[in-house]
Amino acid sequence: MLSQILTISTYNLSLIVWAALVIISIIIEVSTEDLVIVWATVGSIIAFVAALLNADIWVQLLLFIVFTTISIIVTRPLAKKLAKKEVIRTNADRVIGMVATVIEPFSNNSIGKVSINGHTWRATSLSNESFFEGEKVQVDGLSGTKVVISKIINNENIVRL
Repeated sequence: MLSQILTISTYNLSLIVWAALVIISIIIEVSTEDLVIVWATVGSIIAFVAALLNADIWVQLLLFIVFTTISIIVTRPLAKKLAKKEVIRTNADRVIGMVATVIEPFSNNSIGKVSINGHTWRATSLSNESFFEGEKVQVDGLSGTKVVISKIINNENIVRL
């Protein structure tokens, strides 16, 4: 009689634990924008079904681990690919890759000025080259409030965005 009570108690406890884990993981998943714990939800559902069928606790745990792992392996790459968001440049970094015109010549580590789409930017370069007024250059990056530029040689290093 005591063993039946303990068996029923263990049975009920495992059902409660797996059901709670399913519910909690669903709540977490619904409340976030990214896939966070969906894989554990799948494993919990399988373990809950195993508990309903009165499987041993070690079988339930094994099924939880195996199906959670399989879910991660199968769906994580797809989820990452679908979740990848395109970066839309909206600030100063939108000038990277553009062609600029030198309006104030400079050389070496000094600072000059360039025009990009009618806007004047302070400019510098990482090379030891001289830049002359009217010369077309490419914007390679930003350094504080200055654009970092390089020479365009035969239009080969122009990056079109």
